Amino acid sequence: MTPGTVHDEIDTLLDRVLLDGRYLDDVRGRPREIAQRLGLGLSDDAERRLAETDTGELLDHLYARTFNARTANLHPYIMGEMEERKTISIAVGIIAVVGGAVIVVGIAVVIKSERDPESIVDRSPARGQKL
Repeated sequence: MTPGTVHDEIDTLLDRVLLDGRYLDDVRGRPREIAQRLGLGLSDDAERRLAETDTGELLDHLYARTFNARTANLHPYIMGEMEERKTISIAVGIIAVVGGAVIVVGIAVVIKSERDPESIVDRSPARGQKL
């Protein structure tokens, strides 16, 4: 049996187990029995690989395969556009935070000047000529 087919069997079984939810703790200990309960076949090679391989590694392979399958048909322009949108979103967020800080400082200055009218004093030479 080819490695690709073994990975396909394991990925299919893990996907079904994750969707079903009942056999999460038992899939590595009793893979053939669980595969039969879920209506799947399982080769000896796949059963052996399930027993020998860490669960995290098996799930990493499943998720990498699933993600690659979903994004493989996207045009590179779309992927670039998604990156561009992320950059724009970050820039807008930074501008919003800085703008909010400026508004808060402005409000604080106005409140302070209303409480203490002498805090802003006109010391210009033409202060008497102004309206």
